[in-house]
Amino acid sequence: MTIYCPTCNNSSDRVMFIGEFCEECTIKKLRKLIPEVVEVYFCRICGRVRAGQEYYEASNKAIAAAIDDYLHDYGLKNVRTGVESINDSTGMAVLRLHFNIEGAKVAFEKEVRLKRLHRTCDRCLKERSGYFEATVQLRGDPDKIEKTLERMSKFLARYNAFVTKVDRTENGIDIYTSDKKATSQFFASRKLKPKVSYVLSGLKRNRRVYKHVYLLRFDIREKEERTAE
Repeated sequence: MTIYCPTCNNSSDRVMFIGEFCEECTIKKLRKLIPEVVEVYFCRICGRVRAGQEYYEASNKAIAAAIDDYLHDYGLKNVRTGVESINDSTGMAVLRLHFNIEGAKVAFEKEVRLKRLHRTCDRCLKERSGYFEATVQLRGDPDKIEKTLERMSKFLARYNAFVTKVDRTENGIDIYTSDKKATSQFFASRKLKPKVSYVLSGLKRNRRVYKHVYLLRFDIREKEERTAE
């Protein structure tokens, strides 16, 4: 049966319909629902983008996820966003908006102004405050110690963690890390078995909180024997 759009009187014989309205009129209505300005939060220190409760490296994908959050809070629940382009000098962004209306998919582009707001992410707050959850004590072979420090730093970064500081001692180094779980995962991934101890650091919600201390010794006897020969 032929149906007619109540807005433009187009017929279903000529154009596709989304519910009671033709696709063109549906897109016009949806376009008006998209605000002219969308807000996205960036960390003022590291520049990462906030999407949900997390911060991600700045990219069009991360910004699109942040815009999705903004539009959902704005009241548009059935939309998914893609960022086609961003003009950094003007702050204008071309969005590709995907809607699901009564089981039918509708997509169109719209240019909006990207309003950049700034906060400081938890990671940067922790870095600035010297926050740490674990201490890694590396002793023995200097070459192995330096390689382990480099590998640990890269590994922690993948888990949104970091090395807070490094103290050098006479026979090794002490590494302070921001995440005890990620630190433990590093040792497991390298099949290293440090000696683990715990130091009470305080109370959180009436529960004791402990910092982990990992002690790992690298044997240097073989190196000494080769030098002696």
